[in-house]
Amino acid sequence: MRARDAGIFLVSGLAIFLALESGTQYEVQQRWALELKPTLYRNGRFAQEDERLPKPIVDDLDGDGLNELLVATRDPKLKLLDPQHPVVGLHGAQHPGEMLLRMKAETTLLSKGVGNVRSGRQPVAMATGHITPASSRGKQAKKVVVVLTHDWTVMCFDHHLKLLWESNPVKMKYSHAFHREATISITPTKLRPFDTGLVVVGASMQYE
Repeated sequence: MRARDAGIFLVSGLAIFLALESGTQYEVQQRWALELKPTLYRNGRFAQEDERLPKPIVDDLDGDGLNELLVATRDPKLKLLDPQHPVVGLHGAQHPGEMLLRMKAETTLLSKGVGNVRSGRQPVAMATGHITPASSRGKQAKKVVVVLTHDWTVMCFDHHLKLLWESNPVKMKYSHAFHREATISITPTKLRPFDTGLVVVGASMQYE
């Protein structure tokens, strides 16, 4: 190895060492917490396999450039929360000084046509997306929220969680079975000329 090559090697090694030593350090701190009600599960502590809820979604539903937090609960309800501006909780806080999230919207998944029956209305999948083409959305493009429940009811809500439509594509009732996995796809695709978007739902079920 020539002296020049050895010098370049040493300088490069020193530069890498200094870069690693002076690298930026990151620290993660809890800003707020959201506790759901474990008492609504059968064992009163945690969800069993057939009681699992969809994961929360962080997305910009109203197109203002700020993300909202969308949570499905066991009640069953949908809650739209503002994670950008947490406030110091008073009545709803578990601990003094705890930061709480402001509720932007809330809606129930219970069927309003048959006396608010809770059976079969537990959410099993949830997704957000656009149903209008990009060319017609404008600057503040609004998204919709689609939820699939245990009884195969598909519900579509606007960015304020106002129910737009509800459908039940599977009429057969499955007793002693639960959704092992489920997914929802929302696209602005048209199957017919006068359609507004496309929602595709798929799932597999498992017997208890």
